[in-house]
Amino acid sequence: MQVTIIGGGSYQWSPKLITDLLAVAPLADMHLVLEDIDPAPLEKMEGFARLANEKMGTKMTVETTTDQRRAVEGADFVIVTISTGGFDSMALDIDIPARYGIRQSVGDSVGPGGISRSLRNIPVLVSVGRDMEQGCPDAWMLNITNPVANAVIGGWQLGGTSTVQTGVPITLTDGGVDNASTDEGGYDRPNYIGGPMNASNQTTAGWFNRSAFAEAPAGQFGDVGRNTAVAPGIFNIDAELHKSFVMPYNEHHQLQLRFEAFNVLNHPNWGEPTANILSGAAIAGAPTGAAHAGFGTISGTATSMRQLQLGLKYTF
Repeated sequence: MQVTIIGGGSYQWSPKLITDLLAVAPLADMHLVLEDIDPAPLEKMEGFARLANEKMGTKMTVETTTDQRRAVEGADFVIVTISTGGFDSMALDIDIPARYGIRQSVGDSVGPGGISRSLRNIPVLVSVGRDMEQGCPDAWMLNITNPVANAVIGGWQLGGTSTVQTGVPITLTDGGVDNASTDEGGYDRPNYIGGPMNASNQTTAGWFNRSAFAEAPAGQFGDVGRNTAVAPGIFNIDAELHKSFVMPYNEHHQLQLRFEAFNVLNHPNWGEPTANILSGAAIAGAPTGAAHAGFGTISGTATSMRQLQLGLKYTF
């Protein structure tokens, strides 16, 4: 299969087109013809194409030419990426109407600028069509000369990361008491007295089952093992959307619009519950040594709630 790019020396269009085409399995062994009226950038684009072919492990063949008729000979697809007159002409499309009070944001589709651009490009497109009639009458022409649609809805890139994590183990304590008489306060653990360790309805007001634990009596260290309780897990998605706009006055200048959302679902990832069974006030009517009201409560989150960022980056 042969794909021909008219205007193939474009630093803006050709690199992205080449890598996109190579990513399509049926085109991995295509024959690529790069045509441009300026031979200087063709050498660089040929080098890029060969490098992309090597890195992507495809079997594309490449040739370049400044002969439009030869370029379309035998093509299956002809992609047109021209800008007749280049940036100098595009600048006049904006500047001349501005002298007469007509302001244009882009000036390449409608208004005086769009008319001027059309008058330059249409004859070239007609000549491409005539060459295709002779050299590849069944080929498809894909015209992306007018970049308006691409500038608005094309070229956006979406990315993101996700974190899914079960809760980390934590160790329950008696919170500083020294019932074991080790002279090392803070290492005593509670006794497990039965029932499920976790609350039947885990909330920030009570993550663990308070009735399952009690303070170890004097002379005992407590029988609850190390890292036997589990804190809440984490579910987090970060996303970003960005697009780079090539400046009309110099294709080496780009403006990137970037939107980022951290914890895009605004999902609360709760922090560690209080592991000290004697934290807070004693529960009225509970037996001596029973877990207090502050045990298992959660006072914050392990990650931030949704954060949004919007940024602009200019490169030149």
